[in-house]
Amino acid sequence: MPRITKKTIPLLLIGFGLMLVGNYAGNIVVQFLSELLGRDLSSSLSVVLNAPLWANILITVVAAPILEELLFRGLILHTLRPYGEWLAVVLTAILFGFIHGGITQSVFAFLVGLVLGWLTVTTRNIWPAIVLHFINNALFEYVFVQVVNASFNAHHGAEETNHREQASQ
Repeated sequence: MPRITKKTIPLLLIGFGLMLVGNYAGNIVVQFLSELLGRDLSSSLSVVLNAPLWANILITVVAAPILEELLFRGLILHTLRPYGEWLAVVLTAILFGFIHGGITQSVFAFLVGLVLGWLTVTTRNIWPAIVLHFINNALFEYVFVQVVNASFNAHHGAEETNHREQASQ
């Protein structure tokens, strides 16, 4: 099993902080583009919100970090490294953002891809990127899917109750 050294832990924390900043920046970009285009661009999360919890955990929290990191920071980053490490990080991040689909996911995935690429290049080890990707997706699953979904259901449940009350009057 690969080791995560004392040097890696601060880099994981820095990477996590950068991912939080990236999430905030991505949300600002999506909100700006939504207002500019006059339509909600954040609706691409509806597929994830409607999937069963076990499927979300298996796919987004377990499989995706391992498979995506092996592909992007393993194969693609390694293949592009002869052209320059930072060019490889940026191009890999662009591809990583592109495969994540809609604008909401793409902006954030690009920024996360930069962080994960930087972490892989800095540590010369893919495992810290897998761990950080796992943490990111686990937090996404809990905070953005379960909490938002519960809030959405509670809100729409209250609306449905109000509609029934109004209809019975």
